[in-house]
Amino acid sequence: MLIKINMPDLVLDIDTAVPLGLIINELLTNSFKYASVKNKTGSINIELVEGVKGNYTLIFVDNGPGIDESINFDTAITLGLRLIKGLAAQLYGEAKYHFDNGSCFTITFKDTATRKIED
Repeated sequence: MLIKINMPDLVLDIDTAVPLGLIINELLTNSFKYASVKNKTGSINIELVEGVKGNYTLIFVDNGPGIDESINFDTAITLGLRLIKGLAAQLYGEAKYHFDNGSCFTITFKDTATRKIED
C-alpha cells in the first residue's frame, strides 16, 4: 500500500486533534480492510488544507472499490460511517463521500477556538 500525506506543519488543540485522529484511524482501517484488491497496488492520499482561520478540510482518497452501492453514506447505520459523521459533527463540520476511481472522503471541521466563537 502506498500512502501519501500532505499536511501543513500546524498545531491543533487536543479537543480537535483526538477526534480528527479517530476519523483518520477509521478511514485508514477501512482502506486497509476493504480497498485492497488482488493484483492492484493500493494507494491512499491524505491531505489537510487550512482554510480561513480555524477552518480545515481533510481529504482522504483511496483507490479501492468504494462503498457498496447499496449503502447511502448520508443515512448509513454502520458503526464506522456513523463514527466518521458523528466526529465530524462534533468538530462543527461535516463528512461527505463520493466515488471517483476510489473512495473520496471530505471532512470539514473547525478548531476549538473557532467552535467556541460559534457557540
